[in-house]
Amino acid sequence: GGSFTGERWEDMAVGARRKLEERVQEMRCSEEERREYEECLESNMFSVDSILKRIHVFRCHEVTELLACLDHMPEFVKEHPKVKLVVVDSIAFHFRQDFDDMALRASILAKTTNNLMSLAKKHELAVVTINQATTKPGGRLAPALGESYAHAATTLSARASPSEERGALHLLLVVPRERC
Repeated sequence: GGSFTGERWEDMAVGARRKLEERVQEMRCSEEERREYEECLESNMFSVDSILKRIHVFRCHEVTELLACLDHMPEFVKEHPKVKLVVVDSIAFHFRQDFDDMALRASILAKTTNNLMSLAKKHELAVVTINQATTKPGGRLAPALGESYAHAATTLSARASPSEERGALHLLLVVPRERC
């Protein structure tokens, strides 16, 4: 399913547009350069509708659908070369629920992570996978997919959710173009 609705996508597009407008106003550049940026913003290229038309969404209801979608991703990116960001939200959801065999889960997750890193490098794009956090005994927060998955990425960013007071935390794993 997923609660990421079209309305939420539109909210994000409106926010992105607003942020671009703010950045242009804050830029230290010549008036001529500023006019060029403003003309670019005024063009249809950065309208909310234009932004929304460039977002491709694949809903995966179970792990087999997610794996099939990710297997298709290199072909999709090749057919859509302007794609520069792939977000998997959340990778933890299916891997936490759909596996009883932890060794199999770890193996498939490692292969999936390596495939995403290869995709990022080959097509010069960024891949963001959303992990989740869980509470361990003693109240310590830990990555839902384990420490080894948390260390698979080259950049780790923790973001508190609105329900932070209940101990919820979302972890974003960012895989840049080149592995360090």
